[in-house]
Amino acid sequence: MRTFDDENIIKGIKDKDNSVLEFVYKKFFPLIKWKLIHKDSFTDEDAKDIFQDAMIIIYKNVIQKDFHLKFSFKTFLFTICRNIIIKRLESESSKIEKMDYLYFQDVLDENAGNDILSVNEFELTEEIKRGLLRKHFFTISKSCQEVLKMFANGISFKIISNKIGFNNENHAYKQKHWCKEQLIKKIKEDKLYRTIFTKE
Repeated sequence: MRTFDDENIIKGIKDKDNSVLEFVYKKFFPLIKWKLIHKDSFTDEDAKDIFQDAMIIIYKNVIQKDFHLKFSFKTFLFTICRNIIIKRLESESSKIEKMDYLYFQDVLDENAGNDILSVNEFELTEEIKRGLLRKHFFTISKSCQEVLKMFANGISFKIISNKIGFNNENHAYKQKHWCKEQLIKKIKEDKLYRTIFTKE
């Protein structure tokens, strides 16, 4: 089988070159299926759908005039597939509730990753942030979830304190800060976060 480097893969996808598309499928689909999909209990048919959706998203990116790949194609592909998986898990989970994302903007460093990622190059950056937030929100304690949800909905510390049973408003404020730090820690330990938003 003929092989292609990252530059020629991007060119081939842009040109809809069947030999390149076949190479990408044979080289990367087994890895995607094993590392990103089976661990989340998706079927083989789901795996094919996710991979196909990812390739469509990549095509829409590479045809942009100012597109330039600044990291490996493998990382690019894996990131998009993972984001699709997160969104699917999110839509299937009955626990996912609509939250005000604006409050959580400071959970992820807005400046992180600007040296390796541009808005035009990768349009899914904000979606990835949302996915990471929602993925890890339900891994923190129930009490922390309640505190952060109430604060996100504009509920005062006084009311939060009364509802949760804290001694005073200052206790509620400290608890909110501690819960937020726990959430930030979990997000920044995520492999996807480290891949996209740091230089490590």
